Amino acid sequence: ILQIFGKNYSDEGYLYFAFTSISILFAVITFFVNSYFTVLKKMYFIIFLSMLGATTYISLAIFLLQYGIVGIGIAALLTQVLVSLVGGMKLLHFKSTRGD
Repeated sequence: ILQIFGKNYSDEGYLYFAFTSISILFAVITFFVNSYFTVLKKMYFIIFLSMLGATTYISLAIFLLQYGIVGIGIAALLTQVLVSLVGGMKLLHFKSTRGD
């Protein structure tokens, strides 16, 4: 379907799709972390992660826009990696201090 708009668009669209597909794997970690902290009613951390993700994505998207749609895909991937790492580290720290 992407080739209807031209080869260049097709190539870049494929790379964008690949980056965003990989970023979904990291988003799953973030969804798990959000669920865990929701059950514990630790909404401050969920808000922090959401704000971190939004500001990181917007900043990286603006910075990487010079690379076209591929840059936007890279911004999505890097944002999800960062947010899942921060969330995962907080979850591990929280669980280790609680003794779970």
